[in-house]
Amino acid sequence: MQMVKHESATCPSCRSPLWFGTKSEGSGWAVYYECTSCGFEQRVGRIAMSEAETRDAVWERAEKMGQQF
Repeated sequence: MQMVKHESATCPSCRSPLWFGTKSEGSGWAVYYECTSCGFEQRVGRIAMSEAETRDAVWERAEKMGQQF
């Protein structure tokens, strides 16, 4: 899974920057966030294929999911 550093989301455990990525699953993508400093990792949601027409749209939605951190 390719991970991208989020511009503003920080780890709830150690406040280091979070990285996010998507993993293809049957009819959509699972979205994961992780911290490379302390090992925090969380699946934050899923994006259905019907909700995003392009891969860029998937990445945009995945990035927005980081606003909870």
